[in-house]
Amino acid sequence: MKTSSRNFLKLLFLALVLIACEKTDSSLDNENEIKQLLESQNFKNLIHPFSAIPGNNTDDLLPLLPLIERKEVIAFGEATHGSAEFQTISHRLLQLLVTKKGFKALIIEENFSAVSPLNQYIVTGQGNVNSLQLNLRSGIFKTVEFLELITWMRAYNATQTEGNKIHLFGMDAQNTGYSAKAAQAMINQFDPTYINTYNSLAAPFLLDLANFTSDKEFVAALPELKSRVKQIQKYLEDNAKTYGGKSSTQHALVAKHIHIIEQALNQFSGFTVSADDGFEKRDANMADNVTWIKNHLGENTKVLLWAHNGHVNKQLKTYFKRPLKVLGTNLQIQYGDAFYSIGTKFNEGSFNAVGEDMISKSFTVKPYKTAYLAKGLSAQNQSVFLFDHKAANNAAITKIFDREYDTYLVGATYRGVESEVVVPTNFILEFDSFIFINRVQAYTPIR
Repeated sequence: MKTSSRNFLKLLFLALVLIACEKTDSSLDNENEIKQLLESQNFKNLIHPFSAIPGNNTDDLLPLLPLIERKEVIAFGEATHGSAEFQTISHRLLQLLVTKKGFKALIIEENFSAVSPLNQYIVTGQGNVNSLQLNLRSGIFKTVEFLELITWMRAYNATQTEGNKIHLFGMDAQNTGYSAKAAQAMINQFDPTYINTYNSLAAPFLLDLANFTSDKEFVAALPELKSRVKQIQKYLEDNAKTYGGKSSTQHALVAKHIHIIEQALNQFSGFTVSADDGFEKRDANMADNVTWIKNHLGENTKVLLWAHNGHVNKQLKTYFKRPLKVLGTNLQIQYGDAFYSIGTKFNEGSFNAVGEDMISKSFTVKPYKTAYLAKGLSAQNQSVFLFDHKAANNAAITKIFDREYDTYLVGATYRGVESEVVVPTNFILEFDSFIFINRVQAYTPIR
């Protein structure tokens, strides 16, 4: 829909304002008090400092390994979509998990079908990495830092046998165009006699629903759109042999591209009802796609997710009017103790975000006046560290953290008002552990 992207950004702006209004009085209201309490419990001996700069050596991350023993799905959350450290730490975590724990995939908050060609490059070396990266949907991943991660993944695979190679997947379904075109290319390759029929049925999806100028028009056309998807799905099901059979990678992939279109329609229809419905359907879709990826690679495959803090949160969270099951809550229900969520927190710094003029730019925030925990953590004089309260096994420390503290949480948009991106967060209830970064810096866009 022509209006979908603009309306979605407006909803994000509204979400930030509503979340910021959810203040509580349960936090300790003095950073010096928090600092003294942490010092009295030798907090510095309970944290794991490490570097955010990628390199060949992951020895400084080894203390994290006991924390994630027997975990199949690890989610790394980012407190902004636009800071370099969240991308470089994702890089470092992936290196550790791949080389020390046999993880096989990184799954990012990006359209599934948009990432598929980039995964092909990472696995086989086919394609131009720069054009493939620039073809991603989100500017979040069109960065120098993400290119370094991709480069490492490709270099690693170049030394591995087929069964040991690692993969990159997207888990999102925020549009139809990428998926419709990806399926079109596969149908043209494996089943060219069907291509004209497919193009006719998939016409609105190939246009990314741009022919609908309003939500009302989209809702009226939704039954027909869903019927088009079902017709394509039935054909693919009935003609699976053309794509190598139902158990083949080719058939699974073309069917998944069409399923992403179905997911996009469902979550778009949710947003026409309410922001709550749309967000909840989106995160349910992402959780389903994580499971599909795991099963596609092998049921016991271990994966690292990378998404916003607001998605990997394990607790029900109110972003608009009611508590929502987000990606993390869905994965917690499905995988139980095999799921591990890492949140992130920062004290100050810079990030890229879309401003009110709908242009992406760099913003800088100072330590927030009521972000007392962040200020107390900053006093530890460590640039980056991880803390796991269960592993620390310190009741006094747990008592300090087991409450909500004002915390910077920046999505894809920012109006330049700090109070609108400050969210009360209980890091003990919402995540298994958290990474604190004293000062973040904006990522570097690729040119």
